[in-house]
Amino acid sequence: MALILVIDDEEESRELVKETLEIGGHLVKEAPSWLEGNQIIIRERPELVLLDVHMPGLQGPQILEVLRETLKKPPKFIFYSAMDIDQLQKMTLEYGANGFIQKGVSLSELLNRVEFFLK
Repeated sequence: MALILVIDDEEESRELVKETLEIGGHLVKEAPSWLEGNQIIIRERPELVLLDVHMPGLQGPQILEVLRETLKKPPKFIFYSAMDIDQLQKMTLEYGANGFIQKGVSLSELLNRVEFFLK
């Protein structure tokens, strides 16, 4: 069981991911903004952060840079987006995220990929 944080401004998306990961045995926190997500990261130290790429204000890559600069031991960051897979892969490599998951994958695939990134 891992503590996972989902940062996504879309409530339906956050809830679906949370339910899926909880069924998989994980403890899941959620945040609709990077400010709330940052507070949860500092306070609760999740092992993995699923970070939406397109957020109001700061975008996912910018959020990743800010959080990595402020944390001594950052969690694993996984970009989570509906964008084209080639763009998402390029962004993941460019900004140093630990991986990516494309929105719209099956719930079992979502859980399997999160499990993979937790190893």
